[in-house]
Amino acid sequence: MEFAYERDYEHRTADPEHSQYRPDFYYPTIGLYHEHFALNKAGRPPPEFEGYMDGVLWKRKIHKDLGTKLVETTSAQMWSGKAFVHLTEAFEQGGIHLDPNPDRPSQGRPAIEHGDLVALFRSFIAHAKSNSLSLEDLQRRLKDEPEDAFHYRHKMFLDLYAPIRSAWDSALSSEDGIDYEDMLIQSAAALETGAWNSPHELVMVDEFQDASWARARMALALVNAPGRFLFAVGDDWQSINRFAGADVSVMTGFLNCCQQGQVLRLEETFRCPQALRSIARANRKVSLRTGLGRLPIVAT
Repeated sequence: MEFAYERDYEHRTADPEHSQYRPDFYYPTIGLYHEHFALNKAGRPPPEFEGYMDGVLWKRKIHKDLGTKLVETTSAQMWSGKAFVHLTEAFEQGGIHLDPNPDRPSQGRPAIEHGDLVALFRSFIAHAKSNSLSLEDLQRRLKDEPEDAFHYRHKMFLDLYAPIRSAWDSALSSEDGIDYEDMLIQSAAALETGAWNSPHELVMVDEFQDASWARARMALALVNAPGRFLFAVGDDWQSINRFAGADVSVMTGFLNCCQQGQVLRLEETFRCPQALRSIARANRKVSLRTGLGRLPIVAT
């Protein structure tokens, strides 16, 4: 459907107090103007938008006085998902019947590629299972969120996630199989319940910044007995495996989950040649992160 973005309003509006009015969108086929306002459910703008409501009222008055058609959408409608329903109704009243084609080339930012979308959902499944979060748990968290732009995006994501997660679990069940997260969770459960006793007195973990909560649970279960110790080393600046279920908060919040232990921070590096270290010392804007922040953690 043809549209124009921020083109001059068809009537002259410039005066000592206002510049020429340029509505957000204009749909020439049906002679309809469209303004999108940053208004909440109560019809008010954010407190920091000083004078914003004056502009909203002025634009509404312009259309009313000059007899031009206006449809409004608001931030609250976007957050609730009602904005597009409202727009569709306005178009249909003007005689335009939409026939969406999800495969047509879109303007602006390109849509996510199918392979990337699959990887995103696989990563989300790994995080959800690692944190023992069911779909009901995620939906309860969504319900507790404030109704803003992120709430609507999260709701759309969960609406897509629900059938994918159901199909994933059904596929595993049909083959009497488990995935990697199931292996970690079931192994931790076996250790925690005493179904298997670890013979190891010391467990050492490297690259701890890339641990998931399921991995951390299993590591702690391995030393869940008197006289056993966990030694972990990691660098939060090198956390790169979130796509595979890693959660850097496992490391940064280690003592919260372990309850006891000692954290040693290594804040000097000896990996760099003296010439590079001298440049960094002379110009503090240079940040030498290689090897910094590696964190040996001992849990007792």
